[in-house]
Amino acid sequence: MAEPQSQKWKVLSRLAPYLRQHSGRLVLGSICCLLTNAIMTMLPWVIGRAFDSFHESVDHGKLGTYAVILLGLACSEGFFRFWTRWLLIGVSRDIEYSLRNDLFSHLEKLPMSFYQKNRTGHLMSRATNDLSNVRMLVGPGIMYTANTVLTAIFVTALMLKIDWRLALVACLPLPLVSYSVMHFGKRIQVAE
Repeated sequence: MAEPQSQKWKVLSRLAPYLRQHSGRLVLGSICCLLTNAIMTMLPWVIGRAFDSFHESVDHGKLGTYAVILLGLACSEGFFRFWTRWLLIGVSRDIEYSLRNDLFSHLEKLPMSFYQKNRTGHLMSRATNDLSNVRMLVGPGIMYTANTVLTAIFVTALMLKIDWRLALVACLPLPLVSYSVMHFGKRIQVAE
């Protein structure tokens, strides 16, 4: 039986003290994530502007200018992407380390009867696999979710700015795609 949604959030709220310890790096990593996605969205826009300007005339100065702009944007995106990953994944590893220490401290305080009732393999699984999954949620999970949401926002805004009618036509299949993913995802999970 699946857990109610409120129970899941209650369990996740236990991570709040660990996240607060690293709030500065989390904010800085989020800013870097925002800048990464903003710059990534600018790249195709600049390429489009370059091609549009080549209808008028093509000369070495114009080519050089656009090449420098694109190179600068690509380097900036790489710089901010590196720091996003460094900060957010670094925080997740530090949180995992703190959780492991807290778990070990707790295990040391438990009476011998606890160890007689619980299997060693089960405890080791909690200490390794479960804490590793928490790290994946806190670091890459949050980072990739933020990247997806920010990319969707920036790309949608850019599409609407370029041509809102074409953007609406491009977005027409999205509900069908979303439904298909949910439908087949459930069927795949049932088959497993």
